[in-house]
Amino acid sequence: MCDEKIELCCSIFFECFPFIPVAVSVLKEKLNGSIFFFVYEKDTVTGFAAVEKNIIKAICVCPDFQKKGYGTSLLKECEDFIKKSGYDKVILGRNETDIFRGAVMNNMSHRFFEKHGYYAYNGCLDMMLCMEDFSYNSITEKYPCSPDVNFKICENGYTAELIAAVNEVEPKWVRNYISDRKSSIAIAVADNNIVGFAAVDFNARTIVTYEGAKTGLIGYVGVLPSMRGKHIGINLVAFATEQLRQSGCTEAFIEYTSLESWYSRAGYEEYLWFWLGEKNI
Repeated sequence: MCDEKIELCCSIFFECFPFIPVAVSVLKEKLNGSIFFFVYEKDTVTGFAAVEKNIIKAICVCPDFQKKGYGTSLLKECEDFIKKSGYDKVILGRNETDIFRGAVMNNMSHRFFEKHGYYAYNGCLDMMLCMEDFSYNSITEKYPCSPDVNFKICENGYTAELIAAVNEVEPKWVRNYISDRKSSIAIAVADNNIVGFAAVDFNARTIVTYEGAKTGLIGYVGVLPSMRGKHIGINLVAFATEQLRQSGCTEAFIEYTSLESWYSRAGYEEYLWFWLGEKNI
């Protein structure tokens, strides 16, 4: 796809989502690899859709042209293409290379998909913390953890002990830890054993990464069942966030979670809510 049309997609995206000041370079990366569809009024592009496999990554129609059937037309093109490609289900987002994890609820865009037969089995949100507002000491004082528990960045990488700990907490995460070699690992250690873990990306490319920003990302946070209820998890998140701050990150990001009240203890705030929609075709 030519640069001119990529630029056009970015321009339309920012018209539709002015509250998401993502860097153009990041948005282009997330659009890369997509199949694109466009709608026109006369010679003017009024909207676009981006599809990858059976996933709709984005449907955007310029605000001045909304409620004229352009979104419906784009959605039908996407569904027809996905069906012809051999799939029997359309998914809204839910892929790590996507722009969104689902339909954005902040601007009620999920209502459009509901009207066209999509249903949601769940929801989630992204959370963000500006480093200017972060105080590591205040969190550790409010949620004291046993002095026998130490926190550090794992220097040995993805060890068998780490993978065993991840498997004990959530077997589905093992694949993510094995495949995601770009992230560092923050660990909680007690009696020389890993009792907690979190993936930490010191230079993530996210939808909150604006021009000139350095964004940190924390994910897949877990504590062994036998060690829960001791504030280890929240101290681990605070420790990881502090490492991001010290590395020069301007903000930290938590994506694809439903634990908003828990992460808020470490200072994270709600950013985007997602409606995890899909449709059988």
